[in-house]
Amino acid sequence: MPAGCFPEGTENVRRGLSDWLKSMDLVPAGTLAEIDRYIGYWEPYATNHVAYEQDHGIQDELRNAARTLYAAAWQSDRVNR
Repeated sequence: MPAGCFPEGTENVRRGLSDWLKSMDLVPAGTLAEIDRYIGYWEPYATNHVAYEQDHGIQDELRNAARTLYAAAWQSDRVNR
């Protein structure tokens, strides 16, 4: 599948999840911690992990999002002590 083939769908899911978490009074970590991508969308469920394992760009993006989330949680913990 070409990149960006379904941007509206992934963006809506990410936005809906983000809004739901905010409604539970969770504090957002920021846009760098939010990712909306399809990975291995058309592959069979049992093998779609291969697309992720071969996509080093998305792995870097996910690592950066995780670092952003960690930094926001650490900062929040320090502020709330």
